[in-house]
Amino acid sequence: MKLTIAGLLSITLACLATQVAAQDLQTTFSGIRWGAPVEEARGLEKVRQNGDESYFAKADDFYSLGGVTCEKVLYGFYQNQFFAAFMRVIDR
Repeated sequence: MKLTIAGLLSITLACLATQVAAQDLQTTFSGIRWGAPVEEARGLEKVRQNGDESYFAKADDFYSLGGVTCEKVLYGFYQNQFFAAFMRVIDR
């Protein structure tokens, strides 16, 4: 019985942690608020311009997603507002 309660508690805590992470991604990515102007993001270097779209990268930046390291994160800004993040996924 104690094992069952501990197992259910572990599952519940894991689900809550997942929800918190998902809610954070709804408002920010890597500390940058969705819709924020590029001036609010620190350490970005412009790597590409395509009309109203600008793409930036941070030196030595990476993102961990489900145990997989995503290298070379690009931050997209449309008309100077953060709208996208692109990652190269490498499973080693």
